[in-house]
Amino acid sequence: MKACFLLILGVFFSGVSEAQCRYDSLLKMTVYTYVETPPAFPGGEEALARFLSKIDYPKVEKDAEIQGKIYFSFVVDTTGNILDKRIANKKESQYTNLEKVALASLDRMPRWKPGKQGGRKVAVRFIIPMFIGWQE
Repeated sequence: MKACFLLILGVFFSGVSEAQCRYDSLLKMTVYTYVETPPAFPGGEEALARFLSKIDYPKVEKDAEIQGKIYFSFVVDTTGNILDKRIANKKESQYTNLEKVALASLDRMPRWKPGKQGGRKVAVRFIIPMFIGWQE
């Protein structure tokens, strides 16, 4: 039986001392890239890795041993909700089936603890790289 293994390569979020943000006209809010206190997944990074490892990938991809790196991109808003879920640096029309399934799993993600800048909650964009592969 083939099992999924994944490696979260780390969250693309840097502890830069200076906040960086821009107004997102589609979301109609200011979204930060770097903040003093980043958003946190309930239970921390290990819990996030467990959540992502439970993605139920399609049998076709498992049987074909299709693997690769996926870069999840999303915004954690001021209430901890996940918005603007996508695969970084790709148009939706270019998503593979594996990427579509992985991205859909984010809909089941629990609410995060929001990020903070200057003592107030702010929306923050995250990019999480993940390698997916199969082994016996």
